[in-house]
Amino acid sequence: MKPKIIVFDRDGTLNYQPSDGDWVLDKNELKIIPGTKRLLNKLVKAGYLLFIFTNQSCIGRGKTNLYSVLEVNRLLMDKLPIEDVFMCPHRAEDNCSCRKPKPGMLDEIKNKYDPDMSHSYVVGNTEIDELAARATGFKSILIETDKGIKAAVEEILKC
Repeated sequence: MKPKIIVFDRDGTLNYQPSDGDWVLDKNELKIIPGTKRLLNKLVKAGYLLFIFTNQSCIGRGKTNLYSVLEVNRLLMDKLPIEDVFMCPHRAEDNCSCRKPKPGMLDEIKNKYDPDMSHSYVVGNTEIDELAARATGFKSILIETDKGIKAAVEEILKC
């Protein structure tokens, strides 16, 4: 039986985005949106595997280093029921295949986990999350930045 999966954007979806609209650059800046763990646990109980996919060009731009971003990702995995994190460290001008809205990260998830695509979703807070989902056959749920995860979980669970 193929797994049902949900892939979440990171900053602005699961955790608060910094006030400058940028990225969470180190673990001291990480603030998970209240209620997120409880809501994600509902999805796990319903049989979903949960993942994160995130553009982190802050690495390629020299605003932080790979270690700091990996530390934030590990902390999220420690605090939330997340199976794995897929990350693109490149700048837009690098023209890589993994940077959202390109499908590279979602294709990697599909290849590694072979999900049941009729029960697999991308939840994000920007159009690029939605475009990446459409390019790979995931159902897409677009939420308001730093809000709306409750409505997304309710929508998924009633399907």
